[in-house]
Amino acid sequence: MQDERKLGTVLFADIVASTSAIQDLEPDGALDLLRPAIADMAESVRLFGGTVNRVTGDGLMALFGVPVADEEHALSACCAALDMLTRQGRGPGVQLRIGVHSGEFVVHALSVGDLTGIDAAGVAVHVAARLQQQAGPGEAWISEATARLARGRITAEPIGLLAMRGIDQPVPALRLRDADRMARGPEMAGPRDSSPFVGREAELAVLAGAFARLSEGRGAACLVVGEAGIGKSRLVREFLQRMARGAPVLRMGGVRWRRGIGFHALSAITQAGTDRPADDADALAMAQLRAALVAVMEDPQGQAATGLLPSERWHRTIAAAQAAVLSWKNDRPRILVVEDAHWLDRESAEVLRHMSQALSDHPILMVITARPEMAIRLADGTATIALGPLPSDSAAELATAALARHGSSSANAVAAVVARCDGNPFFIEEAAALPDPTAVPDSVRPLLAMRIDALDPQRRALVDIIAAMEEPLEVSLLAILARDAGGTLALPDQLRRLEAAGFLAIQGTGTAQRVGCRHALLQEVVYGALTRRRRVALHARISEVLDSAGAVVAEQVELLARHSLLGQRWEACLVHSEMAARKALGRFANRDAVVHIENAITALGALPRDERYLHRAVDLRLQLRDPLFRLGRMDALRRHLLEAGDLAAQLHDTGRLAQLRIFEIHHLWLTGDLAGAGEAIGQAQALARSANDAALALRTRFQEGLWFMAKGRYGACVAAMEDVAAGAADPAHGGRFGLDPPLVVVALGYSARVRVDLGDIDGARHAADRCLGWAAQVARPFSHVFATLADGCVLSGEGRHGEAVARLEEALAQCGKADSDLMRVVCLMLLGVAEDSAGRAAVAVERLSAAVAMAVEIGFMVQQPLRVAFLARALLAAGSTAEAGRRAAEALGEARRQGNAAAAALALVVLGQIEAAGGRQGEASARGREAAALARECGLVAIERQAAALQAG
Repeated sequence: MQDERKLGTVLFADIVASTSAIQDLEPDGALDLLRPAIADMAESVRLFGGTVNRVTGDGLMALFGVPVADEEHALSACCAALDMLTRQGRGPGVQLRIGVHSGEFVVHALSVGDLTGIDAAGVAVHVAARLQQQAGPGEAWISEATARLARGRITAEPIGLLAMRGIDQPVPALRLRDADRMARGPEMAGPRDSSPFVGREAELAVLAGAFARLSEGRGAACLVVGEAGIGKSRLVREFLQRMARGAPVLRMGGVRWRRGIGFHALSAITQAGTDRPADDADALAMAQLRAALVAVMEDPQGQAATGLLPSERWHRTIAAAQAAVLSWKNDRPRILVVEDAHWLDRESAEVLRHMSQALSDHPILMVITARPEMAIRLADGTATIALGPLPSDSAAELATAALARHGSSSANAVAAVVARCDGNPFFIEEAAALPDPTAVPDSVRPLLAMRIDALDPQRRALVDIIAAMEEPLEVSLLAILARDAGGTLALPDQLRRLEAAGFLAIQGTGTAQRVGCRHALLQEVVYGALTRRRRVALHARISEVLDSAGAVVAEQVELLARHSLLGQRWEACLVHSEMAARKALGRFANRDAVVHIENAITALGALPRDERYLHRAVDLRLQLRDPLFRLGRMDALRRHLLEAGDLAAQLHDTGRLAQLRIFEIHHLWLTGDLAGAGEAIGQAQALARSANDAALALRTRFQEGLWFMAKGRYGACVAAMEDVAAGAADPAHGGRFGLDPPLVVVALGYSARVRVDLGDIDGARHAADRCLGWAAQVARPFSHVFATLADGCVLSGEGRHGEAVARLEEALAQCGKADSDLMRVVCLMLLGVAEDSAGRAAVAVERLSAAVAMAVEIGFMVQQPLRVAFLARALLAAGSTAEAGRRAAEALGEARRQGNAAAAALALVVLGQIEAAGGRQGEASARGREAAALARECGLVAIERQAAALQAG
């Protein structure tokens, strides 16, 4: 067998104090004591579908859900543990301690000499062993993970958190008390009737029609068939509650652990109705039926059937049991519900087959639920209700209700659940209950894994390849990969079979045909079962095949990059990731660009470190700067800049070091470290002078203009930005240090915005118009955002507030296309200011609050004092005086720390206005004097007037 990752349950059982129990015995006596106990333990494991993979002298280890996946692995292990304890009480004088834990582990072939078997490796094995070691004598301790998977079907009492040697986190443990050994699948654990019944009205009508014909004395059988979780049991419950209310109902069902025990399912009927009053007519009828069935199973002929051949006795027993059920006496139509018929024992199944042929003369409706693998043959003409996936609208309705129960109403979450779960109601319910609805629920994984494990090796290999691709694969390429995997059967036939079985979705026809997994959950379960070594090998081969097929084209370069990375083909990964990054940057997809560049850096790190390596390592990190800056990922930006600086220093590359210095200055400015930025600007200016580098000097001038703006030195900022606008597009600079038309747009945008604050509205309009013209020429989303912001600010300064808000909202909407979280902060701030100027204080507060919070989240702290001061002003206008005061004080403190005179002046005005409104005129006047001095220094005429009004009282 191949190594495979499994989600299963591990059980350890050990005889307590076995050494002391045998120390006074001869070896033969020790064997006589221990062997029966070990045999009993092994039998308990076998009975409940487990595999004993390790036996010691006084205990064993067993795996459930191995080698074939088992949807009930956790419950099976719990039942086996309790069965062991029951046998222990009846057997030799020994006590057991048992530990049970569910989790993921790798199952692998074990070969020692001539001995072969299977074993498991992973932390889950050690947790189960530690639970067993700490359990009390005669007790089974289970982990919370096991209890969660067996929820609703076990009884256990909490023990608490257990510290375990070698395990980082304490493990929640419980003492197992009882388990439901008649459980019929995790999808039946706990009622789901609170969910809306959707998408099955036509199927419900079929059952209703069959029930209506019972009044005419015509019975029938209806087979409800579908995959696990598709809603078979829910359909039957809905039918019984809505349309068959009051009719006597008998229930039986297959149980996988009892399918080898004759008449096991049928005998369940003998337990029906025991909770009814003794004088209830239905209860009396059921009691009579129970008595008849017991008699049949004990002696089908009413007397000892000695002398009969086994086959003849078997057939007579079947006929007698059938007659006993059909003779069920009652005046009303009756219903027999048979759940999970795919797990029926042979004898009960045979009774059902004969009954389905005889129902036309009896007012009994037999409703049978089964999965597609059911081997029972029913009478010809049996109505079959095949349940498929819910329609998309019904799936969305169910997902919406399920998510709402867990506190989520996100349309994105609903769409994600619907897209991933293939219309399976149980999958939808379980996914909706997770904190991350895009994860694979542990309760769903074994259901899919069981179907996957049932595939023959060739089809399993095909599904593995398709799952590793993650997206639809051309059939021509799949044919090459299938030959690698040893495929010998005709590929089209294989694919048709897998499609019919619900594993694949085939798109297109002919040479354009593509194949993918049926749905995301299935893909993830298949891929999740592959070991790391197997994944690497698959991805490497997929990458090679794509490469050899000439797949280095624009639409497939991302696919090549991904598979080269996961297949550890490092040289190919570096080439393809760089290509994919350039493509992403070309379409302004900053997030995608960051992923591809970081993947290229990972690939480069696995290649030999030579001078070529150092140059590429620096350049890749420099390439990361723009997308990281626009996304506002300050921490990652700083880390990559530091790494690039260390590498460039090893190369003694002055050009790259100068570029890095510019980026470092900008990063210091973005994060609000104005002291550090000012010092670095001085160093860059000195470097530009000593190197006589006009391009470096001009780019440093831009950084200086930003620093002036953050300090509130608005006149100096305008002068610097106009210098940059005049020279940034000069071909003589060769585009070095980002000197190009997009930088002209940015410089003119800053010039326009700062001129509005200075009261130079005509100059601001001139700068904004020039900015718009350059942006049209550049035709990039980021430039469009900048120019639109400038125009909106000038419109606000001109008093055209409605137009200003519209333009600023346009800029905010464009941030998505520009893929820039950083500019979203700026847009929200300027929108808030414009809304405040338009007299819509409440809206302004909402916009400014969002800007302040987002800036903190991404670490964009330059101008944060001004954002908070604007928020304080809007809060005051909205009547939230106390909050306005708190925010204004916060803005003032941060403005003084950064040295931002403009933000300090505005915060002082707000504080003064609050004090004046409270009748503290002296304090208000003092605030006004300080604010006026700062506003005068910055050239902020409007704020200076407001400060003067505070002084005048």
